[in-house]
Amino acid sequence: MTSLPTAGSPLRRRGALMATLFAAQVCASTGFSMGMAVGAIMAAAITGTNTWSGLPVAVGSLGTALAAWPLSRLMARFGRRPGLTLGYIVAVAGAALGIVGVVQQSFIMFLIGMVLFGTSYT
Repeated sequence: MTSLPTAGSPLRRRGALMATLFAAQVCASTGFSMGMAVGAIMAAAITGTNTWSGLPVAVGSLGTALAAWPLSRLMARFGRRPGLTLGYIVAVAGAALGIVGVVQQSFIMFLIGMVLFGTSYT
């Protein structure tokens, strides 16, 4: 007869950590998709033309590509938690910078924010 894991057991703790990771990944993926969709709309609003609407999506993907290698090296050396934490911190900073860029009508600042925001999809 087997017993159920107790409240402080490693198995129950691992389940809680996996649930937290799952929730964070769902929120990040949803936010990334919405951010990219809204990025094109914001580009048109800031520049006054649809010509540059694809650029925020492109630089967001560039941010993903540029962050993949250093974050994967960090995770290989120290584990997933520090890498994911750093990636999400950079993405939140990028989102904040992007918001400031939209408020100030600065397309360059908005694009820099989108590059940083792209790390969330790494």
